[in-house]
Amino acid sequence: MKLCAIVVTAIVAFTKGTPAWAADCAPLKLLSSIKMTPVDGKSGEVRTIPVDVNDQTKTFLLDTGGVLSQITSKAANDLKLDIHDSGGFQLYDVNGNMSRKMTTAEKFRVGRMLFSKIRLPISTMSGSDIDGILSSDMLVNYDIDLDFPGNIMNYVS
Repeated sequence: MKLCAIVVTAIVAFTKGTPAWAADCAPLKLLSSIKMTPVDGKSGEVRTIPVDVNDQTKTFLLDTGGVLSQITSKAANDLKLDIHDSGGFQLYDVNGNMSRKMTTAEKFRVGRMLFSKIRLPISTMSGSDIDGILSSDMLVNYDIDLDFPGNIMNYVS
């Protein structure tokens, strides 16, 4: 008898909730659309994204698996950004190289998406045409649609 009462109570508890239907959601809005460029023009390669840092366009590697967006020391110097000690933060790359430097961009724009006062670690990258890495910290608060054949990245909400 007790088992029957527990089962009935469980069934009632699990069926009482109201499901969220798709009609409850507002339609998606396209916030920004950005042209991606395959590295070396090869369609199977990784993509770069134009990013405006303090109103100057720079080329950033798109890294959806990365945690923090970062900028190269060359790009930071070209932009005359103040590079300073990070205060204990250490950035390691996949080869074990480490940076303890940081800078702040007053304006950081990806397409129409404008971010203000963005702290950027100084990347350990050097010797390439890539000025930085755009990582998940600039993507996580939005839905991102990546169209690799069409080379388009969309921010949607």
